[in-house]
Amino acid sequence: MTFTFTGGTELAARLNAMGSELSKPILVAALKDAAEPIRSTAALLAPKSAISHKHLADHIGVSVIRQNDEETLDGDETAVAIGPTRNVFWGGFNEFGTRKLSARPFLRPALDQRAQIALDRLGRALWTAIRAAAPETFSGGGISAGTGLL
Repeated sequence: MTFTFTGGTELAARLNAMGSELSKPILVAALKDAAEPIRSTAALLAPKSAISHKHLADHIGVSVIRQNDEETLDGDETAVAIGPTRNVFWGGFNEFGTRKLSARPFLRPALDQRAQIALDRLGRALWTAIRAAAPETFSGGGISAGTGLL
């Protein structure tokens, strides 16, 4: 794979000029979009209930993790969580099992199957946002890669 990067100084200046008020919403939107393949696959793999309105599959969501919600996030980090919504807290019991219930994992297999797709989507979304925010940085050169991701 070949990777060529020119205009690094200019790109860094443009990214810094974007500021957190613009970059944070872009990052959140990109993370939510990237999480969708994992979320939808987890919903397909989730156990079904005999009660039609209580299907775990209908309650798999993506939510933004706020810094004060998670001790592992540093000041300018952003993350999303994929999993059962609060009204189906028992979804975790299916994923990991209990003393009386065998594990029926659906989240980990979804992550294993769709992680690369999610990373590709994240990369495309971020590069699209960066290009839109600083189009003159990418004219006549800029960034290219042999993978087709950028």
